[in-house]
Amino acid sequence: MQTGDIVFFRGNGLIERMIRFGTWLGAKIRREPVPDWIPHHVEIVKIQDNQPFLYGADAVAGFVRRPAFLRLAGLKEGRDFRIVPIAIHGHRVAVGNAIDALEGTPYQDWIDVLRVWRGGNKDKGSSEIFCSEAVVRVLQDGDVDWVHPLDPDNVSPLKLYLLAQRHV
Repeated sequence: MQTGDIVFFRGNGLIERMIRFGTWLGAKIRREPVPDWIPHHVEIVKIQDNQPFLYGADAVAGFVRRPAFLRLAGLKEGRDFRIVPIAIHGHRVAVGNAIDALEGTPYQDWIDVLRVWRGGNKDKGSSEIFCSEAVVRVLQDGDVDWVHPLDPDNVSPLKLYLLAQRHV
């Protein structure tokens, strides 16, 4: 793992399944591609003191970091999570700085995450964020070219997952 790599999660709890269903439904309505593996959550990697940390938007704590080994403990790669290494050479320091700047940002009203099917966040801006919004904002602030066309207030983990796979 390197700073800027993205980790996508697919859980099987009730909320996770509802998010995945909403993502699937929205993609079907918009006639967008729907793969077999639909993520419900996304986090971004930052290397600090030679250790990988995952930064993600948590419904209780906001945009926070966790040691990767603790965050991924007990999860099976390929089934529960997938790491997408992003080709952002020359931008890793800027991405790391963008992660630091966003750390502590509060989470958007958690119930709004269940409205993922409608394809956008009704509350615009970076004062409160969802997981995919946070990752897009970090990569945009880190000047990663392929994310600039994305609206961070209108990107689901699935949309980011499909795009990120093309920029490995």
